[in-house]
Amino acid sequence: MTGRDFLKTHWEVSAAIGFFTVEPWMAGRLIRYHVLFIIRRSKREVQTPPDW
Repeated sequence: MTGRDFLKTHWEVSAAIGFFTVEPWMAGRLIRYHVLFIIRRSKREVQTPPDW
């Protein structure tokens, strides 16, 4: 199976995951936020994980 065939077959269930950090200054100190998000490629929807 070629890579192209694999993607066509699994397009409805494929996703991409993104992760980044944001470091704003708040109340005179640096706070770090970690952001994780999931993109459903077929619908181009961004989903965030449930609260942990």
